[in-house]
Order: sequence, then C-alpha cells, then structure tokens
Amino acid sequence: MSESKNWFEDQGVELLKARNKIEVEPFESIITSYQKVLTNTKSTPTQFVDGKTTDAVKGDNDAATRYLTAIQELEKELNLKTSKLASFVSDQLEIVKENKQLIQDRKHWENQIGLFVKRLEEEMLLNKRKDQVMEELEINITTLRHENSRLQKFVETKEIETTRLSMQLEYYQTQEQFRNSHIDNSNARTTRALSNRLTDTQYQVEKETTSSRVVNQLTKVVRAHATEVNSICFNASEKVIFSASSDGTIRAWDLASNFRSIGEYRGLGTAYPLLCVRASRDGEFVVGTGSDRKSFVWRVGTARVLQTLTGHKGKVIAAAFSSDSVREVITGSSDRSLRIWDIVKGSNVHTLGCTSSCNDLEMTGGMIVSAHQDGSVRFWDRRTKLCVKQLESLHTEAVTSVSITPSGTHLVTNSKDHTLKLVDPRTFEIVRCFQHTTYKCGFDWNKAAITQDGRLVAAGGALGTIYIWNTWTGELEQENQNKCPGSVACCVWRADGQQLACCDKNGFVMLWGCPMS
Repeated sequence: MSESKNWFEDQGVELLKARNKIEVEPFESIITSYQKVLTNTKSTPTQFVDGKTTDAVKGDNDAATRYLTAIQELEKELNLKTSKLASFVSDQLEIVKENKQLIQDRKHWENQIGLFVKRLEEEMLLNKRKDQVMEELEINITTLRHENSRLQKFVETKEIETTRLSMQLEYYQTQEQFRNSHIDNSNARTTRALSNRLTDTQYQVEKETTSSRVVNQLTKVVRAHATEVNSICFNASEKVIFSASSDGTIRAWDLASNFRSIGEYRGLGTAYPLLCVRASRDGEFVVGTGSDRKSFVWRVGTARVLQTLTGHKGKVIAAAFSSDSVREVITGSSDRSLRIWDIVKGSNVHTLGCTSSCNDLEMTGGMIVSAHQDGSVRFWDRRTKLCVKQLESLHTEAVTSVSITPSGTHLVTNSKDHTLKLVDPRTFEIVRCFQHTTYKCGFDWNKAAITQDGRLVAAGGALGTIYIWNTWTGELEQENQNKCPGSVACCVWRADGQQLACCDKNGFVMLWGCPMS
C-alpha cells in the first residue's frame, strides 16, 4: 500500500501537471478575454438608433458571439476533459484501493507461505531423522540376517554332525548286537559240539551253512511274463518271489511248489510298465511303481489294490518300505524328487527335492540312500528329511542302483559307466571298485545286490552274464556265462546268501544256488 501511495504522489502529480500544460494553459488567454467581454457586455448598454444597432456595436457583438461560441466549445471540452479526469482519478483510486487489498493479501499469503516453509523444513528434518533411523534399522536387520544365516548354517552343521554321530552310534550298537549274537551262536555251537561230541567236519559244515556262498548252479528258470521283467524281490518269508513287468502286472511265484504262479497284481485301469516291486517286512503288502507316474499298494493274498499313490510328475522308478513302519513307503521318480507316503491313508507325508532323477533307493535304520542319474549318491536323514551327504560324481555315468547291508556297514552301487563301487556309509569313503572287461550295465534301473554279511556282490550284465565279486579281496569269484536269455535287469540275494534270484528283459526269472544249497 505504501508503495502505491508513493507512486501516486510522485508519478500521478507529474502526469496531472503534464496534462494541464497541454490541455489547460493554451486556453487561459482565451478564457481571460472571454471573461473581459462578459464584463464589458454587462457594463455597456446596447444602443439602438431608429430600431437599428450601430455598426460599432454590431461589430463588437459579432466578435463577442464568436468568442462566446469558442469559449462555450472550450468550456464544453474542458468539462469533458474534467469528467474524464475525474473518471481517471476515480479509476486510479479504485486501483489504489485494489492495490491496498492486494498488498494485504500478499502479506497474508507471505505469512502463510512462511508458515508452510517452516512446516516443510520441520517435515524435511523429521523425514531426514526417519531416514537415518531407517538406515540404522536396515543395517541392524542386515546384521541380524547375517547372524541368523550363520546360526542356521551352524545349526545345520550340528544337525548333520548329530546325524553322523547317531548313525555311528547305531552302527556300533548294531555291531555290538551282531558280535553278541555271534558269541551266543558260537557258545551254542561249542556247547552242542561238546555235548553231542560233533566232529570237526560236522562243525565246519554247520559254519558254512550260516554264511553267504558263491552260487554257480542255475536251479530254476521260468518264463514269468511275455515281456521285460524289470524288478524282482523276495517276500518276508523268502518262500515267494514277486516279479514286476512291462506288461503292467506283478506276479507271485511260490518257490516251495516248483515256481508255481500263485497270484497276479494289476493296477486300476492301467497297462503301463511296472519298474519296481518291493514287499513289506510283515508280508502283508506289496508295492509296485509305474511309468504312468503312479504307484500301487496291494494287500498280499487278495491282490486287491489298497492305495493308488499319485503326485509324482514323472515315471516312478524306485520304491522301498520303511525299516521301522510297514505303513510307510518312499518312492523315487524321474521328476527329481523322493516322496514319503502313508499307505494306510494314501497320503503324501513329505517330499524330498533333489537335482537329479532318482533311479533307486534303500532304507536302513535312520538313513535313506538314493541313486541318481547325475552319477551321485545322496544320504538323507529320516528324522530331519535333510540331505546329510552327497557323494558327487561317484560314477561318471548314471547310478542305477544302491544296495546296503542291514548293519549299514557296506553299500554297493551300480552304474552305467559299467563299474560297481563299495562304499563305507559311516565314513563315505570308497572301499573298492569292481569291474570286468565284459561287464556292461544295460538298464537305468539295473539292480546289483550285496549279501547281508557284506561278503559277496552280484550284478547282471547286458549279455546275460551274472558276475559275483568278493568284497574282502575285490576279486571276481564267479562268472556265470550264457545262462540268462537276455540282458539282466535285477539281482536279489536271499537273506542267508545261499540263493540269488535274477530277471531279464525277455521275461525270464532265474534262481541260482550252489550244489550244497
């Protein structure tokens, strides 16, 4: 407002003076003359001679009239200018008034802006403090994450160490039981020898009949199926052999009645090849896995399907019953996973993910062992479901099978690189490597077997030959040539190591023994 007032006092007055100089001052002499004429007109009476005005008076009147007219026009113009000036002054006053209001509004908004700026500065300061706090929290969170990761690794390491120690403890306990049983058997034999006065020859025969022996005699051959037999197994009593075939059936064979077929098991609405068969320890159930991504559980005797286990995304190649519970089965698939099932409920209890197709698996004690397409063998803790050890590149080609002794002291693997390896599961060290110039592994699920005492390993080749190695010496003990009609897919020892069953791709099942068995 003060700025507008100063402008009007300085610039406005100057503008009015300039206007007066142009519009007022040039007419001041005319206005003065006009005023004199008016004075003379009032003071000098009009003179008439014979009804006519004199020439002098008439001339003055004409001049006065002209002046009067000019003056009137000037006055009119002056009034017009005055009116415009008044209007201009009024407009200027309105502008001054508006300027005053604008100045007031400006001060008001300047105050508001000042308040906003102050609040903005406070908010910026607060945000800066918040950012600092957030940075500190992120640093703390990162530190906690690193610490948590370190603790998790520490816990996993301790769990693996605990598992290893548990396995060692279980092994020592098993060995202790094994030694005690041998001591009891030895004492019993000694007592019987002393009481019955057995000869040295009789005692030696008794000793030999309780240990595994090299089988070299083909005792039975049967055409079990019209197409490939992919897997075989003994039942719990070892009086029956189950065979799984690519014709989609599992058949039971009675050894006591000259290999008579006593049952056929078939999945519901399927004729897909069955790749693996396993029997439960109590003899009640048998499980078969198929290339149609399904597994079937049958009740022995009735041949009725108890459960159809679905969930795998690839063909199911391997299966095993739990060593602790007959209601628990684990399966391995080409979808790179192992699944644990409750066969009573038919539900998937747990899934173990791995990075390679599973070709075979075994369960013993607290450990699961799996063979994989990438040439590795993985050891899983049954309690934590964690992979506690991975023997990477154990073989240069796919591992087709794993076989472990009940004591958990010997593990043998078979591979497409045409070698077998003996591993100590306690130390995960390779003890021996078995191979032969003519041995060729013919299947991705070619099953080799080790006797329960860990002394002999048997495997069948692509040319139908059965090879038996001695794990103590590493030597090839027996080579049964040209006895099997086709490429051998699976070998299984009887628990006492006195008989060996095998099957081939031409649908035959063979039983091997020795002259004294």
